[in-house]
Amino acid sequence: MKVNQTVKGFCAVVLAQVLKNKGQKTPEEYRIFEQQAQEPQLNVFYNSVYKLFRKAQIEPECLIAAITYLDEFQRLSGCLVTQDTYIRLSFVALMTASKVWDDISCSSKSFALCSSDFSLRELNQMKRLFCQLLQFKLFLDSADYKDYYYDMKKVWLSIDTDEECVVKKWIDATVPNQPVDSCWMWWG
Repeated sequence: MKVNQTVKGFCAVVLAQVLKNKGQKTPEEYRIFEQQAQEPQLNVFYNSVYKLFRKAQIEPECLIAAITYLDEFQRLSGCLVTQDTYIRLSFVALMTASKVWDDISCSSKSFALCSSDFSLRELNQMKRLFCQLLQFKLFLDSADYKDYYYDMKKVWLSIDTDEECVVKKWIDATVPNQPVDSCWMWWG
């Protein structure tokens, strides 16, 4: 299987956030984004995101937009991307980006059919909360998009997904002398 580099970069950036935010609790008002998950692995998350990417016919640009939305959501809400929230937050960010950026996007009902992890009602509640926290400011200027794109490209060029790769190994190799708990992120 040929690896989609943008999906790989998206997944690696999200999982790096999970590692960075290890041990953080979700504020009560954002518990709808929680879903108990096993220790995240890049290849497993990649397969899940790639399946959504293909089923919903999401354009690659939406992956970059989704990362910017996740970053802004964390900044405004204090609800971090953690092991318990990364699946649902990523899904909602991708769906929101698709609805904004794609010329033809799936309906919320169709997106809900792409995942058995939550109902259409839950998905709509999450989307509403997500967009309200972003204050419905979903436009990205070209400079921000370019910065996020090239930062994410650095990520996907430095990961070999043919190995049994976990993001922590990548962080340790890429960011020397930085413990995972104080891990960098280009934004946030």
